[in-house]
Amino acid sequence: MALLGAAYYGLRAGPAEPSYQPSDTPLARSDQSVPNQAVSANKAMPEPVSEPEPTSLPEPTIVDTRNEQASTHFREMQQCFSAAQEFATAKAKADDCKKYEGLQEYEHAYANCLNDRWEQRAADVERKQSECGNVTNIGRKYYEATRDAAKAGDADAQLCYLQAAFSTRFSARDNTSPLTDADVAEYKQVSSQYLDAAIKRGDWRIAQLLTQRNFHPGSGPITQLEEIGKPETIYKMTKLMRLGASGSFATSQDYKLKLLMSPDIKPSEPLPQETIRRADAWVQETYIAYFSGVPGLTELPTVCDLSS
Repeated sequence: MALLGAAYYGLRAGPAEPSYQPSDTPLARSDQSVPNQAVSANKAMPEPVSEPEPTSLPEPTIVDTRNEQASTHFREMQQCFSAAQEFATAKAKADDCKKYEGLQEYEHAYANCLNDRWEQRAADVERKQSECGNVTNIGRKYYEATRDAAKAGDADAQLCYLQAAFSTRFSARDNTSPLTDADVAEYKQVSSQYLDAAIKRGDWRIAQLLTQRNFHPGSGPITQLEEIGKPETIYKMTKLMRLGASGSFATSQDYKLKLLMSPDIKPSEPLPQETIRRADAWVQETYIAYFSGVPGLTELPTVCDLSS
């Protein structure tokens, strides 16, 4: 997977404009010794006055609102999807509370449920969700809005599309995706473009996304990303974030890198030194080219912020 691109900049300098020197014509001199006849003979005929060029009006600016509309629709569906997720969570927790009601052995758990006010939270989110209208198949609607905005160039939508978390189910065991086989095939085809674009704009979120691993069967098309979940990719992206990190976040990244270079799960199988050398070279080049000029990190970035 080619994540790097080269940018070439050329400077052009146009030729300097020649300075104007007024001509030393007889009409430009005041010479009283010249006879009147000579002056009259040397008088040039007046130049014909040409009609002024008509002032050209600028071409009217045509604003393509399709991209703006796609981004707006994406954010509206994102808010509705977020409300649906909140409602699913609160409703599930409230139902659990009811299971404990009247059971003495679960009295403490029941009290905690009541303190967390899950029933009230569910009611609040349900009112918020009602503003979205028909939320049937909201996961599918959110996916389509995200896909369209990503195609229109919305960077936030591209990251959400790459993350591909479009299920509203509360339990990971029931994490069924609203995507079709055709959607997954399209994801595989276009995801590398969005990934490359994120790297080239210095977007820390793509680094965080590519540190993911241990996907469960319902993880969706994110597993189609080339190299994702591989130790070398995780090392590269962790090292990349470390270069932009400061404070306690930098310390946490150092610890992760130490584990990656000598994994605690398989101490006898650390990353080969050649792999580390190659990864370090990539990280250094990528950081200088794309990330050194953007604000650094004090915490893990959120890949797809549903609260925005």
